[in-house]
Amino acid sequence: MKKIVLIIALVTAFAVRAQEEAPAINANNAIVIENLAGIGAGTQNIGSTSMIINPPKKVEGSVHLFKNWINRGVFVTNEDKKYAIRNINYNVQRNVFESKIGQDSVFTFNTANIETIIINNRPFKSIYNPAVRAENIYEVIFENESFSILKKYELQVMEGSDNPMIIRPNKYILDDSYWVKKRNSVKAFKMKKKNIIKLAGKDAKALTKYADDNNLTFRDDADVTRILNGFYKM
Repeated sequence: MKKIVLIIALVTAFAVRAQEEAPAINANNAIVIENLAGIGAGTQNIGSTSMIINPPKKVEGSVHLFKNWINRGVFVTNEDKKYAIRNINYNVQRNVFESKIGQDSVFTFNTANIETIIINNRPFKSIYNPAVRAENIYEVIFENESFSILKKYELQVMEGSDNPMIIRPNKYILDDSYWVKKRNSVKAFKMKKKNIIKLAGKDAKALTKYADDNNLTFRDDADVTRILNGFYKM
């Protein structure tokens, strides 16, 4: 199923409503965005409103990464300002972040001035990949000054069958791939223990010992994040 999106308002900048309204601040020192539906063309916009029209042909599954819209998001701008929202999801099909503001409408965020988007403590970045000559959203598994491990999500449609003996509908399939970024180079990466350890160079043995001592595995994304963050912050 492809969504036909009618763009109503174009993005100008990532900002909040007029400063005379006292913004709420959350625990992350982020300004809380409360009412996206009320943002109009006469104010400083942080994105655009879209109407969604679903075609009659049904596809099982979702185009969004997270199961529902109840997700905590924090946007960190290039100027290190923070904005928080409680209703956000990543649309894998459109490669954009959205907030649901009505039964048939969403608010699409502009990432041009955004450094990082954190959803449920998982950081995402918009990164240009020379290997595919395109800018895409990647989940950041780990990053430091030497390298970054990134995860890219893609959506495929598994074709169903109109055969009445089978009755199998079309279905969305979520795929992912890993990439490693070094300076301006972004290359495909196999998420295996030996490859992760290799990135550590002369610290490979110490990194392995740190993982073993803390009972962490290289087979789990969250554990890899804990291993690398913990090791490089020692």
